[in-house]
Amino acid sequence: MTIKITARHDGWDEKQDKIVLDTVLKHYSEGGTQIAGYEEAGEKLGRTAGACGFRFNSLLRYKYKKRFEEAKKQRLEWRKAKGRPIRQKAPEGRIGVVTVQQKEQTSEYKQALYAVLDQVEWIAEIETEMETLEKKMKSVELQKEAAKQELAHRIDALTQIKKSSRVND
Repeated sequence: MTIKITARHDGWDEKQDKIVLDTVLKHYSEGGTQIAGYEEAGEKLGRTAGACGFRFNSLLRYKYKKRFEEAKKQRLEWRKAKGRPIRQKAPEGRIGVVTVQQKEQTSEYKQALYAVLDQVEWIAEIETEMETLEKKMKSVELQKEAAKQELAHRIDALTQIKKSSRVND
């Protein structure tokens, strides 16, 4: 399993929300998966699929409920047109063979996973920043050493001038 490391982004703006929303709904309404939409949106934005999925599921699907419902209808039509099976609604309190409680636990697990992925991104960003600062520190140390050598050279030159002026007096 390969983990893709991207730079950490703290805030979301409307343009990024629109990219996530449009990309996920496009995949979903055309018979693809939301996960494929998260991955594509992540690539477009330089974020992880997990971050995009968390943004979509925690805010965008509710904020743009009508668009999400429309995408569901389009997906159903697409599945019918392609002869794909259509998921039937299960009795109250159950989703297929998974209970609502199990679904909620899975949702909590996913949210925790997205939080961990965000932390991994943050750590990667800190490590990159640390490497940059270490390189700058080495450069400054080299400059400091060069300045010390230049100062020593100038002190020697001034000492020589002072000695030669005493001899001339």
